[in-house]
Amino acid sequence: MGIFLASVLAGISLTATPPIAEGVYSTELRRCVVFATTESDRLDFVRWMFFAMSEHPAVSEWSIVTSEARVETNEKTAALMERLLLSDCRTQTIQALKYEGTSSIEFAFQGVGEVAMGDLMSNPLVSAHIDQLGTFIDPAKWEALYAEAGGRVGP
Repeated sequence: MGIFLASVLAGISLTATPPIAEGVYSTELRRCVVFATTESDRLDFVRWMFFAMSEHPAVSEWSIVTSEARVETNEKTAALMERLLLSDCRTQTIQALKYEGTSSIEFAFQGVGEVAMGDLMSNPLVSAHIDQLGTFIDPAKWEALYAEAGGRVGP
């Protein structure tokens, strides 16, 4: 069970690894898992991802997350995983594991992570913060870069 759990957790972590090769059964599992999540599930998942990322030494000083909140979020995420894989998408999970292995679970939860991050990024407050970046960018430098590359700025 340790190797299986490690594989699952690796799939739901946000890493810079390339997407896992998808097979027919993995794709069906991913589709089921994504469609079976509610907006509340995705917010809980985003919260879990944020809490996990906030442990990194490069950002930990700016994040104040209590140990109680971390435990609660881990419990909710474990319950979500179990509901999705053991109940809501049980048939797809069995088929994917049988024919394509534990990487199919990684692939499924990458889909949940992508949708959850899309939800997060579409929030008006998050978008406004991201848009502020443009006020610090020098358009002339970018136009020069595009010109050098033979491209153009704008549509």
